[in-house]
Amino acid sequence: MDILIKSNYDDTMNTIYEQLVAKIAKRWIAGVELDDAIMACKEANSIGLHGIINYLGEDILDRDIVKGAVKEYKSILDAIEEERLDCSISLKSTQIGLAIDEVECRNNLKEILEYASSYRKFIWIDMESSKYLEKVVNMYIEVRRSYENVGIALQSYIRDAPIYLAQLLDANAIIRLTKGAYREDASIVFKSKDMIDRNYIKLMEFLFKNSNDNFAIATHDPKIIELAENLSKMYRCKFEFQMLRGIRDDLKKILVGKGYAVGEYIPYGGKALEYSIRRIKEHPTNIFLLIRSIV
Repeated sequence: MDILIKSNYDDTMNTIYEQLVAKIAKRWIAGVELDDAIMACKEANSIGLHGIINYLGEDILDRDIVKGAVKEYKSILDAIEEERLDCSISLKSTQIGLAIDEVECRNNLKEILEYASSYRKFIWIDMESSKYLEKVVNMYIEVRRSYENVGIALQSYIRDAPIYLAQLLDANAIIRLTKGAYREDASIVFKSKDMIDRNYIKLMEFLFKNSNDNFAIATHDPKIIELAENLSKMYRCKFEFQMLRGIRDDLKKILVGKGYAVGEYIPYGGKALEYSIRRIKEHPTNIFLLIRSIV
């Protein structure tokens, strides 16, 4: 009986938790359809923000779904061009075949990059779990030799991130610096916020001093953003702040008002709830960040 009561209690709490996440996720997820993302991008552009549209999906093992994702990204680019939006796209390598076959993924990426090039649009490659890190970096370095319109995310919670950053900058990479959002072993990533922040600052300072004058600082942390502002006055680099849709909208407006470029990451798709629950389970502090952005 006690086991049954506990099971019912756990089910009820999980339902409440998912309902809460679903409600809050509406702040950062544009919706299910591409039209929802386009509308969100128009809203972002209207207040001076650059849009970054992401079609949700990762770890895909079905080739038909992979083909569908490639087709969807082309549709996004068509819509961006048709609506004349200030917008780029951001995709995950395992969404376009990396979990199936590296060559297939690289070919799909090149297909999307060619399509984006015809519209003079930019593509960001999101970083994923550490098991794909080496493959994503190597693939990026290869395609970067032929395409100017592609950047890559790098996560500061990765212990070896400084090594990867130097390697990428040697390849003239365009970097989006993030903190990291996957559950990983302590041998691979820093676990404490303090260590992650320290590494982020170290990498950010390196970017300002040594980058190819084109990178993105992706964080909602006001202290790190303030430091980035100070560094920008010292080094006069071309860079962009990037934040999630629905988070720290007040800060975005302040930065735009100061003359900084600010990008808003706009996810959409049918897996919105699953995506949000997984991200919050991996990093529970994400839910507090969202709640603080609402109140």
